[in-house]
Amino acid sequence: MTEVIKDIDRTLKLVDDTTLVYEDITNKIVEAYIGDLDELIKDFNEDAVEKDADDRTLEKYLFELGSKLYFLSAKLEQIGIKDDISKMIYKEEYNLQYLANREKDSDKKNKLTVAELTAIAESLSKEKQVVNSLYSRIYSQIKMRMSAGYDLVSSIRKIITKRMQDQSLSFTMSSDPKTYEIT
Repeated sequence: MTEVIKDIDRTLKLVDDTTLVYEDITNKIVEAYIGDLDELIKDFNEDAVEKDADDRTLEKYLFELGSKLYFLSAKLEQIGIKDDISKMIYKEEYNLQYLANREKDSDKKNKLTVAELTAIAESLSKEKQVVNSLYSRIYSQIKMRMSAGYDLVSSIRKIITKRMQDQSLSFTMSSDPKTYEIT
């Protein structure tokens, strides 16, 4: 039983070590694409969320966020293309390895089973599969952060609209005190 626990511990450590490498690569690429958006949102948090931002500040962030998201959408498309291409490369490598390892015996029957050929092809194409998996995760992360950015843009618009309505209401009420008497 202790050998099983040791095997589990080794496997857990392998997963953790591999995950660190995978996350490091992913984070570096994601940061290169959306680092400026992250910085803008951090600045917004400091200037507008932690403090009570004025309308001018909110409008500034509304325009900046919209602009950054616009340009980021083109970058997301580039990542999508890389994801597609890396998937094609992986599938091509898998198929090449599968076909290259098919051997016939003297009776022209396959020496290896389909399961064996599949295992060989998967093993020999796993680096390509990892690259495809990286681009897939990168695409998802950028898309998720863009979605959060669009939600923030929507929230800022709502805040600005509410403030404008409040100002309009207070102006209307103060311009004709007989009609809108507040007690």
